[in-house]
Amino acid sequence: MRLSTKLLLTTCVPPALIWLVGIYVVQTSQDQLRSTIQTAAMAEVTSVQEEIDRLLKARTGTWEDLVRNERVINALVRSNRELSERPDRSVSLKERAKRWSSGNPEVRRLATAELVDEILSDELASTVEKMKQLSGEIEVFREVILTNSYGAVVAQSRPVSEYLYDGTTWWKASAENGRYLGDVAVKRGPDGAEEVVTLEFCQRVDGEDGELIGMLRVEIDLQEVLEVVDSYARRGGRDRGMVLLNRDAKLIRIGGRGTTRALSDGSRYLVKNGSDRLEGTQLLERDASGREQVYTYAVPPQDGIVSSLGWVAVHTAEADTLLAPVRQLRNNVLLATVAATFLGVAVMLSVVFPVSRRMRHLVEATKKIGKGTNEQPIPESGRDELSDLSHEFNKMTVRLGEAQDKLRVAMRRAEEASRAKGDFLANMSHEIRTPMNAIVGITDLTLGTELSQEQRHYQLLVEQSAQALLMLLNDILDYSKIEAGKLELEQREFDLRDSVGDILQTLSPRAEEKNLELAFQVDPGVPRVVVGDLTRLRQVIVNLVGNALKFTDEGEVVVVVEEVARDGEELELLFKVHDTGIGVPGDRLETIFEVFAQADTSTTREFGGSGLGLAISKRIVEKMGGSISVESVEGAGSTFHFTGVFGAGAPETSQQSNVLQDLEGLPVLVVDDNLTHCEIVAGILRNWRMQVIVCRDGPSALLKMKETAGTKEEIKVAVIDQGVAGMDGIELAGLIRQQADQSKIPVIMLTTVSGSARSVEASGAFVVKMVSKPIKESSFLEAIVDALGLGAQLPRQRHDKKEIRPLGICDMKILLAEDGKVNQLVAVRLLERRGHRVRVADNGREAVELLRTEDFDAVLMDIQMPVMSGYEATREIRSSEGNSGRRVPIIAMTAHAMPGDREECLAAGMDDYVSKPIESHELYEVVERFASRSILDEAVTEEEVRGNTPGDRDQRKEKRDISVFDPEAFRERIGDEALMCEMIRIFEEEVWTMWADLEKAEEDSDAGKLHEAAHRMRGLLGNYCAGRAWRCVSELDQQARGGELVRASAHLKTFQGEIELLEFALRTFREGLEARLQLS
Repeated sequence: MRLSTKLLLTTCVPPALIWLVGIYVVQTSQDQLRSTIQTAAMAEVTSVQEEIDRLLKARTGTWEDLVRNERVINALVRSNRELSERPDRSVSLKERAKRWSSGNPEVRRLATAELVDEILSDELASTVEKMKQLSGEIEVFREVILTNSYGAVVAQSRPVSEYLYDGTTWWKASAENGRYLGDVAVKRGPDGAEEVVTLEFCQRVDGEDGELIGMLRVEIDLQEVLEVVDSYARRGGRDRGMVLLNRDAKLIRIGGRGTTRALSDGSRYLVKNGSDRLEGTQLLERDASGREQVYTYAVPPQDGIVSSLGWVAVHTAEADTLLAPVRQLRNNVLLATVAATFLGVAVMLSVVFPVSRRMRHLVEATKKIGKGTNEQPIPESGRDELSDLSHEFNKMTVRLGEAQDKLRVAMRRAEEASRAKGDFLANMSHEIRTPMNAIVGITDLTLGTELSQEQRHYQLLVEQSAQALLMLLNDILDYSKIEAGKLELEQREFDLRDSVGDILQTLSPRAEEKNLELAFQVDPGVPRVVVGDLTRLRQVIVNLVGNALKFTDEGEVVVVVEEVARDGEELELLFKVHDTGIGVPGDRLETIFEVFAQADTSTTREFGGSGLGLAISKRIVEKMGGSISVESVEGAGSTFHFTGVFGAGAPETSQQSNVLQDLEGLPVLVVDDNLTHCEIVAGILRNWRMQVIVCRDGPSALLKMKETAGTKEEIKVAVIDQGVAGMDGIELAGLIRQQADQSKIPVIMLTTVSGSARSVEASGAFVVKMVSKPIKESSFLEAIVDALGLGAQLPRQRHDKKEIRPLGICDMKILLAEDGKVNQLVAVRLLERRGHRVRVADNGREAVELLRTEDFDAVLMDIQMPVMSGYEATREIRSSEGNSGRRVPIIAMTAHAMPGDREECLAAGMDDYVSKPIESHELYEVVERFASRSILDEAVTEEEVRGNTPGDRDQRKEKRDISVFDPEAFRERIGDEALMCEMIRIFEEEVWTMWADLEKAEEDSDAGKLHEAAHRMRGLLGNYCAGRAWRCVSELDQQARGGELVRASAHLKTFQGEIELLEFALRTFREGLEARLQLS
């Protein structure tokens, strides 16, 4: 907002305040005045209603006393008796009524002489006349009639036209309710011109026993009521009035007027507030006859006659007269506001605009300085603060120009220093990594040869030292990337549980050296597959867990992963690393994530480390959209927390779900003396819905097995930690297998990574499976399934040794372009050990020439070489390929590791990147990504080649599909080639016998037998790594178990095709194995 606008608003504030305060005062005064008017009007309305109520009660009370008079009761009893004794009572009454209607007084008298009491009639007439005299000649009661229980007239104050009244409304209502008040009625007076407003009052007359003996009807003249309304209206003057309405909003009286058209529409006087009834008191405004009126209502007492009649009294008043003081106050406020506004405008014109113009000059000059174009000083006029500001501003402009000149010089020097730093880091990285490549590579090759124990120990020390140096170098380079803002995160799917397990298993030997328990737990609600940068996540976990292991001498290190938030396809995960180590002093917690920060200067000397790990971890976590913190108690351990945002990956496979369904409710014994690790193992099993029994030592485990033997909780699998207290795990496994009733229980041993081989050798036949700690859920599940013989139909990971090429990958012909002799030796030996053929070029020019004369499956291209660099050679190779359709994969192999090196290699036309020093597993993974895929790694006979018909080719295409049969997984699982051949022969013998059982059950429409046959077939297929056929028979089994015979019959045809494909694949694989065995 501009300053002039602000000043303008400032001058407008006083008038606005006056207006707001005035509105408030007016509104408050109006509310108070209305409240006062409402109270006074309410009092008047209430008084009117109460006076009318008293008047009506007095008039009705006169006749209520009369009906209890003995003279009246005797007359009614006598009349009723006279009629009851007549057998023709009904005929007699009709005859008398007919004579009565003639109107002749003498005829009437003779017809009803014995029933009408003339004396009582005279008394009624006398009572009416007395009341008229007492009321000042106002005829209070117009007509009084007394009837017997049959509705016939017994007495009357004046002659009436009707004789029988038992069919009238008032008679029936009074007979039922005891009392009746009718509606207001309008009649003509005796002269035929005057309007008379009347009200019916009826009272039932009961005998001594409470039975009906008669009925009294009185017609009350309401002239007295109307006088009450008029009197209150006259008190209020011209501007106020009083109106009386009946229950139907019809006018009874408008007070103060000479005449009122009674029972005309009076709804204009009723203004209701959101309900169908007038409740409480309401003060409302409404147009009436062009003038604004104020109406006040009051609800009469519930026990009064006015309330039962539904009458409403309305106090009326003209709003102009009532609210005249408030409106006068409003006009005064408006006048004061206008005057203040004009005054503010005058001040603005004389003061605000000049100040605003001078400030605008300052703003424009400031903008020009920001753009670097200000050359003219600001005019200095006047002797106020703005003049001083302009003077100082001009001096500041001069100083700023001088500072900018110095800043340009300093920036140029900083840029030169930054470039020199980048070049230095790049050169040092290359110079360090080149000899490190030789050290790591040759050490790796040496460890693959026959060495004495002492020589192997020395080589392992060299390898560990080299890896430590590489980690330090990588930390420095990572921090350089972070400082340069070039740290980027990849987004790839990965299995979170297996990945965390793999990371911790690489750290397991360090935990074992210090006799520490290393474990991890992933909350069951966390998705198995997530999307993120696994490499950077591994770096953070390795840093935190590595530090925990470093600073912990006894106890445990536990990693916990939980989900804390989810938004669509994104989820935030919390990682906690807890240790029982030395802890961090409280005064160092705030600086622990700073660069080169150590808890103590002695820490580096005692434990080592550069102080970069936590600082890099903090930057990586922030890049992942999370945060990192630590909680620690000195001497009691620490807990590091960090969060990260990941994407939700694909759900778990249906194969794993089917396997877990088979394991549901399975009793499993867990024996572990470490409470944390025991809870983690039990939690994994419970998440798989197994029945878990936990023991902390060997004797209690043996006792528990004896107790559950022969019951529903009989243990089916035992999971034992190798280092369980009180009894060695292997010893416990032996005792379990030696007992006759427990000899068939499979035992799974939990052991450390380095202790697995020793455990297998020591356990002999006691243990069926070994699972390395920290436990990976996938490996644990595979071990349980294999131990139970259910068929390992899970997606399994490959655990190939790095020296052995996977069966599905053909040997490759590789061109190595490298000028360093040691690097040539390392790369050639590693690739030849893998079974690949290697040609060496000493520079880029030789590599280009060799590619023109020979074909290669891939090229390993060093970046810095004499004669022609790797970049130049790659560009020339890509140019020569042109539109030939052939593109040889080129893999960069360089010691450069600075930000942007990978992108530069890919931009030059290379396909992938391997950094030095070369790690064998990384080299194999990248190079063999471009390898051609063989069928099964078995030879194809010449007869098969000659018979390569289109049908054969289609069959081989099916054979290559590992979803039909996975030969590599089968080989890994069985191992022995002769055993594999024997198993396939068993399959060929049994599969069609089982197929016949399936067909027979389907023909008989027997769902039970179909389920049994499918279950047996499923068990057979589970041994042959046949994913598609196994899934197909599993679905068939579920359909049979659910009684879905129609779907099962249709599914059987599909399953037959899968069996035929599997049989062909297994037979081909067996023939290749047999040919190989004969050659060997």
